[in-house]
Amino acid sequence: MSIDAQSATPAVSAGGSHTLALHADGTVRAWGDDFSGQLGVGRQFYSATPVTVNGLSGITAVEAGYSHVLVLKSNGSVWAWGDNFYGALGDGTNTGRSAPVQAIGLAGIVSISAGEFHSIALKGDGTVWAWGGSDFGQLGDGTIGGRPAPGKVTGLSAVTAVSAGARHNLALKNDGSVWAMGFNDRGQLGDGTNIQPASPVKVSGLTGAIAVSAKNVHSLAIKADGTVWAWGEDKYGQLGDGTLVDRPAPVVALRENGAGSLTANNWFLDLNPAIAKTIGAERIPTFPVVVSGSTVADAKANIQYRTQDLSSNGSVYVFALAPANKVLNVTAEAMNNHKGPVARGIGTAARGGSGAVPADAPLACVLAQLNASGQLTAVTAGTLQAYLTGVLSSQGASVSVLNGVSTALLSGSVFYVGYGSTSTSMINTGTNRSVVTVPGAKTCQPQAPQTGWWWNPAEDG
Repeated sequence: MSIDAQSATPAVSAGGSHTLALHADGTVRAWGDDFSGQLGVGRQFYSATPVTVNGLSGITAVEAGYSHVLVLKSNGSVWAWGDNFYGALGDGTNTGRSAPVQAIGLAGIVSISAGEFHSIALKGDGTVWAWGGSDFGQLGDGTIGGRPAPGKVTGLSAVTAVSAGARHNLALKNDGSVWAMGFNDRGQLGDGTNIQPASPVKVSGLTGAIAVSAKNVHSLAIKADGTVWAWGEDKYGQLGDGTLVDRPAPVVALRENGAGSLTANNWFLDLNPAIAKTIGAERIPTFPVVVSGSTVADAKANIQYRTQDLSSNGSVYVFALAPANKVLNVTAEAMNNHKGPVARGIGTAARGGSGAVPADAPLACVLAQLNASGQLTAVTAGTLQAYLTGVLSSQGASVSVLNGVSTALLSGSVFYVGYGSTSTSMINTGTNRSVVTVPGAKTCQPQAPQTGWWWNPAEDG
């Protein structure tokens, strides 16, 4: 595809500590850190003002990686400079460059995207090409280790857009489906697991997408109806689903400040109100929750009760599914909770929540609550202590999930809020939602349904 070099659309792109700008005349400006030569003017320490990248013209797109740069020329070729330790420049070497070099073997490119230490490009024929670091399979060819020259991603065709995260990629196909490859430790591939795939996988349950964006360890998509969907890490609320829980499959971003209601079908962020839409029942939370707080350790949850529950008497509960080695007073009964109705109820309720943990899981998770000293203590469904009790009103309730406790004592735990006439009823009917994940080397993450386990298809989980 040929584009007039004098009609380039101005654009900007931010890297790890440098910035790029595309001028309307097809030239490129850069500023910021130049430790790896990413300013493209011959290595210097930094530049606090824009400098013109040497020897470039006819540029139509710019992409800043962590410490390298990609640009696309009007003739469909790709040029790059900066850090090349993992081969992210695509010139067939691992030599860093402080001036632009051409990525080899590429022609007819229409889109580019730069990850942390890798790069991807989309050809006009709908194929995807990748190069650079591949410690988690982000090149999509089933190998680990990376390569310094572009190679075709296997199993992908009819792609219309690509986006590179830190160590994963997204590809949007012309049928509205989204595919992903690379690191999956936070569920950022969106296939419903945290399993590391060897090749591109389809994002679960997402159709009608028109745009995608891959970030550090989370992913986003916009559907044609104007709804926003997100998956992956949610430590800082970046998924917009009102919680701080990692999600291995797409969830819907909530309306601003958690406004709207399920009854009015306006509880979700809607970027195109002109198109009528209804979110499927399997995507609707059992009740709306918005978590606030300056950190995970200072998390509060504002919940709204379901319309059918208003004016009834009930109790609100705050509890966790936590690694057994973080919990006091773990008994055989508590260790077996994951085999019975307790874990089944949690799995029914939590949208992407912890779910049932099979007996052979590498991390044993038990039901627990915090004591007055900020320590997790094992409980059962019938011995959960209520946070508050009374008439469930339309004002909802505000509860403290974590209040400045040491998260080192809670690492790997997933916290829930729920309500019901009794704690057992709250667990078994699934009227609870996962709201906070405390990061850890291993966490009580969602598990795939096992033989003999049950989920309610009308609810999330």
